[in-house]
Amino acid sequence: MKGLFPAKFGVLVLGSVVVLSSSVLGDPKREVTGVVRDKAAMDAEFQQIMAMNWENLGFDHQQAGEVISQEQQEEVIQVQGDDVVVKETTTIETHELSLSSSLMRTDRPYQSISPFIMETGRVQIESGYVYEDQNNGGHQISNIAPQFMVRYGLNSDWELRAGWDGYSFNRGGEDIANSSFIGFKHHLSDQTKDMPEFAWVTKLNLPTGNAAHNDVDPQSLLAWNFKVDERINIFGNTGIGSPTDPVTGDRFFQGLTSIGTSYKINDQWTVFGEGYTNFPAADDEDAESILQTGAKYLINNHLQLDTKFGIGINEQSPDFVFGLGVSGRI
Repeated sequence: MKGLFPAKFGVLVLGSVVVLSSSVLGDPKREVTGVVRDKAAMDAEFQQIMAMNWENLGFDHQQAGEVISQEQQEEVIQVQGDDVVVKETTTIETHELSLSSSLMRTDRPYQSISPFIMETGRVQIESGYVYEDQNNGGHQISNIAPQFMVRYGLNSDWELRAGWDGYSFNRGGEDIANSSFIGFKHHLSDQTKDMPEFAWVTKLNLPTGNAAHNDVDPQSLLAWNFKVDERINIFGNTGIGSPTDPVTGDRFFQGLTSIGTSYKINDQWTVFGEGYTNFPAADDEDAESILQTGAKYLINNHLQLDTKFGIGINEQSPDFVFGLGVSGRI
């Protein structure tokens, strides 16, 4: 009788223990020895942690219809002499964060470049058409197409960017082929409570068009975005460039600044307002300042349409700007 008491006492203690299980976010299989929690509590905690992880990576798991699941595979109770050993092996099935379910983020149709980096290994193509009406020392109407940019995610912090500014078909002026460019975007920091998300963007404008010079023009800027809530974002750029004047062929320094805000109406529609200034617009000229507004429509997580309307607020700027665009992700 005395020899059986410790074993019976151990079984009694085991029966009074509330079963706990801890969420395991590392290896898909992990042995946990000891007391485990109720599975419902484990499910709730696991779902909460995974939802936070998805949001931090810019993924919308609810919109994508993803289901995060877990399965308690087996619980083995071993009796070794007078000791009762509870050994639980828990298998957690975690879905990989599918790139196809991540939200599509574009730099169009804004003038500002976003700080968001393309997902590793993904290619995104952003293209568009711009109409400009300018009356500054002569009336000129320009139809510019196709504006074209390819973005490729090298890793979680670096993005390769390359593109072409298209042809300018000018009524009241000479038609020209614009320059192409290549550059990078580098993620600097995530958003905190008081500070926005930051990225550094650099590019080299290459003399591949029929401009009147054969120089490479560098540009570098700081891109930022502050997410106020689920619908509102405030964003902007500050930077500097060293372009070559297309008329005189002289190099000059140019400041770049922009600020805007966007409002997400629903999962498909987002509207925005933005102002930007390039100072000076060209060598020995005044700054170019434009106010614009527009919208983008997300057809699905791989295809977006956009439009914008802008007006110049000084003599150096175009009187009116209109644009259409389409972006696709592979």
